[in-house]
Amino acid sequence: MRIKRVIIFTFLSSFLLTTIFALEIQKNEPRIFISSANDRFSYGISQNKDDQLTGSSDFLFILPNFFIDINENSITKRTYPGSRYDELIIKSGTTLRLSEKLPVDILFTPQAGFCLLGNFGMQAAQNIIHKIYKINEVNLEYEHFQKPFAPLINAQVSFTYTLPFPPFEKLQLDFTSDNLIFYTTSQAVTFNTTLGTKSTFKLFASYKWNQLHVDSPTLKAYKKETTGFNYGFGLDAGLLKFDYITFSQTKNGNGTLSLDFLSFKKHNWQQTDVHFFTGFSFLINTKFLETQVQTPSLNNFSIYLNNKYVTGFPKNCINPSEYRYMRDYQILTMGIKYEQPLDFLRNWVTPYVELGTGIASFGITRLTNHLATPALDSYEYKTKYFWQLEANIGLDIIPPGTLNFGNAAYGLTVFAGTIFIPEHEKATNQIIQDTYRTPDWQLNTFEFKFGFMLHMGLDF
Repeated sequence: MRIKRVIIFTFLSSFLLTTIFALEIQKNEPRIFISSANDRFSYGISQNKDDQLTGSSDFLFILPNFFIDINENSITKRTYPGSRYDELIIKSGTTLRLSEKLPVDILFTPQAGFCLLGNFGMQAAQNIIHKIYKINEVNLEYEHFQKPFAPLINAQVSFTYTLPFPPFEKLQLDFTSDNLIFYTTSQAVTFNTTLGTKSTFKLFASYKWNQLHVDSPTLKAYKKETTGFNYGFGLDAGLLKFDYITFSQTKNGNGTLSLDFLSFKKHNWQQTDVHFFTGFSFLINTKFLETQVQTPSLNNFSIYLNNKYVTGFPKNCINPSEYRYMRDYQILTMGIKYEQPLDFLRNWVTPYVELGTGIASFGITRLTNHLATPALDSYEYKTKYFWQLEANIGLDIIPPGTLNFGNAAYGLTVFAGTIFIPEHEKATNQIIQDTYRTPDWQLNTFEFKFGFMLHMGLDF
């Protein structure tokens, strides 16, 4: 307890002194975000298990001189005996400049607020979604805390070097300390690089240390999940912002989708440097999440990289035992796209054709508990990989520059096509193992597919 008091006193002293002697407040671009995080937004990069952060929603108000963040999370421990709690975090802070006329900018971001722990209805909200998707309900006992209120004091110091060669914008090193007084403290060091001055793409790698100051099995499970090395990316596309993080220790990850309300008033797009698509496709009687990155068109031709994935538990699964079966399907395709604008429609509709090839993988994990970890009895069927060919026809709707938010031009893409797996008989046997196909089910020689995606032309 004495050591803990010394640490808290040292942190508070540094917090106050740094704030007092700061040179100036760093001006922010006003933005208002509403965000939702879920492990289904894994982009096929990480596994999608029922991890400890079951759901998260966030309201972030970035104003010229300070910000306010309202965040609600649902934390679960799925292993027996299961438990959960919800947390409501309200905090505010500002960004202060600590350097002047140095090769690097030094920024200090102090934050203060509080956290409430208890039952705020997130399990009920989760079960409503489960009911819609015909997934079994989750009924875990809420954990009781003797002190459901905790002060919060956080801080971050950032060292930023602006790169002299565009489009790479900057390198940044962050030291972060998050302190939920009397419950948990966390420290992290993060290195990230940013591409673009308008729409921005960020890659980061980080290492995080967690310390617990209360005996809570749910909190312990969550902090164990997030301790250690992690990495991810962020994409700011004007109206929408995408963030993703994965934890190398467990290979679990989740993504965050944010909507910026103030971008409705901003129209700064001038040209498209990279095309980005995200949406859904329906293939093999399964809904895939799909993302695609595409180069600008040259003589009506462009190169694209497409990623379709589905992870999680099949609905309506035939499950006569205590086991649950988790799918891991992914289809990676690289190819060429040819488009032909229709002048008589003033480019409102642009037909295109895509031809590509790549790898389709199908994997199944049989779980005897909610989590497949080395400490639990689980069995992973070997993931098998198959060469595949793919052809699509589609329509890009809404010409670039018509519907702009921030530094991105938005449109809609609808498409249909087919996928051919030469070893479709072997692939059939692998897919049947996910328990909800009948034994006589067959993967067709040519599988029909269709879908739609949101199209973003990014101006970097």
